[in-house]
Amino acid sequence: SLAALACSPTDSQVMAPQVTDSAGVALVTVQSSSGSPREEWTVSAAPQVVLGGEESGLELYRVTSAISLPDGRIAVANAGSGQLLVFSGDGRPLQSHGRTGEGPGEWKRPSIVGLLGQDTLVVMDSEQRRISFVHSQNGFLTSHRIEDTLRSPATARGIFANGTMVVGGGHSWGPSSGEGTASGYNRPLTSYQVMDLEGRFVSELGHFPGAELDITVIALPDGETSMSADLIPFAKLPTVAVGDELFFVGTKETWEIKGVDPNGDLRIVLRWDRGLTPVGRDHIDALIQQEVSDLGDPSREPEIRRKFAEIHVPETMPAFSSLLVAPSGNVW
Repeated sequence: SLAALACSPTDSQVMAPQVTDSAGVALVTVQSSSGSPREEWTVSAAPQVVLGGEESGLELYRVTSAISLPDGRIAVANAGSGQLLVFSGDGRPLQSHGRTGEGPGEWKRPSIVGLLGQDTLVVMDSEQRRISFVHSQNGFLTSHRIEDTLRSPATARGIFANGTMVVGGGHSWGPSSGEGTASGYNRPLTSYQVMDLEGRFVSELGHFPGAELDITVIALPDGETSMSADLIPFAKLPTVAVGDELFFVGTKETWEIKGVDPNGDLRIVLRWDRGLTPVGRDHIDALIQQEVSDLGDPSREPEIRRKFAEIHVPETMPAFSSLLVAPSGNVW
């Protein structure tokens, strides 16, 4: 099931940001005086609405995204069934569109990227590199394949007000990815691009530090290489959000978020005056115990501890975990 939660502010002091201009780039800094409470919001423990579950007779599996429609309905992309599901505002199932497959109106991994007008859902299927348009009541309308000039993976991030879409992020590994790559810690660059809603390249938004990885490269007898990549503990990796006019990205080394326009030009830098949390022995021990618990085999704890002793562990936690842009334009 999927739950919608409400947020409310805690009793705390609102900190007025300092805004300066540097060569056309707005620098916004939120300062906090020593001992002053920071402005925070908390999530309600009780959901406002629950979608799916045993009571509804509709189990959700591999949900990739959900979006609120202007009339209060909620559309959900349920990749487990390859369907788009539409619910009433109080959680009642209303319509289902599509199924798993490769034909028109069929998906392997659907994700709702945005809304055109009042009723048309923009759906990305990254596995099939295809954009579809689906009416929330009447179903599938049409689709376009993403042109090959856009680099993989074609992961949709959001839609600008001008009707173009941001895609990218992550990494695409091929048979020769291990060539020239050493085992150990690595943080390769990742990139984001803009395309139109017919799948054609529009512009480059830039390259940014990607995920912190532990790489293992193995030389094979035939001269090829085999490579695996896993996130390191407490890894820093980019988090992004798309507003009406700007693409926001934070790479989590510091409390800083950059906003670039659809042409890739930097327009705003948001900074918070906060420190980073050091990674302590207790954090590592808790992560080890969690992995032991997930495996359900206490005898493997020494093996897991050896693994943690051999890989790179950062000195600090990521500055923040996620990033959202509200319809009002506020960054969360």
